[in-house]
Amino acid sequence: MSNIVITETGILTFTGLILAFLIKCCTTLEQSRCKKIQISLCKGLECEREPMTADEMEAQSASFKAMQDQNSGQKGGDSRGVLVAERTTTMS
Repeated sequence: MSNIVITETGILTFTGLILAFLIKCCTTLEQSRCKKIQISLCKGLECEREPMTADEMEAQSASFKAMQDQNSGQKGGDSRGVLVAERTTTMS
């Protein structure tokens, strides 16, 4: 059986990967609507979500429409927020 050798660089890389994964999981949980978060090895991750209220949905809808209006107001944009290239031809 061969020996496995882990260098300092390998240890730092492995530690960095684990820390990056944990930070990403924490930010995802923070952005969710979970009120009670329980993490266990047997059950995994349990989350009790709180449904969005009508006011929150209206605010989110208004901000989405504002972004669409802002994008459609730019040169070359249409009402769907997709940029369209303009073609200019000159006669010589």
